[in-house]
Amino acid sequence: MEINARLNTNIGQNGIQVSRQDMKTLNIVLDEFHGEWNYKLIFSI
Repeated sequence: MEINARLNTNIGQNGIQVSRQDMKTLNIVLDEFHGEWNYKLIFSI
């Protein structure tokens, strides 16, 4: 296994809320083990 990591020093906005409608459009796949913590966002191009 090889892991690459890089520190992101960019400052982003805090407190942004995503609407329920926008959340429904995301293709989120929960993992069998602790799906509340482990999940994937599946993007289609």
